[in-house]
Order: sequence, then structure tokens, then C-alpha cells
Amino acid sequence: MTNISKFVKEAADIMMENGWMETPPEAVDRGHLNSN
Repeated sequence: MTNISKFVKEAADIMMENGWMETPPEAVDRGHLNSN
């Protein structure tokens, strides 16, 4: 199961690098938001 997840992540990374798949939005840093 671990090997499969590695292959899925590598495949997703390759697809994002080549523009075949959009990169997911990054999560907001809630700690930074609270400090302001």
C-alpha cells in the first residue's frame, strides 16, 4: 500500500509539472492570520 501511494504522488507531481493537472490551492496559515 505504501508503494502505491508513492507512485500516485509521483504521478500527480509529474502531471502538475507538465500542466496536465492544476496544483491544489495552498492552505491558509491560520497562525499568521490570528497574529494580526
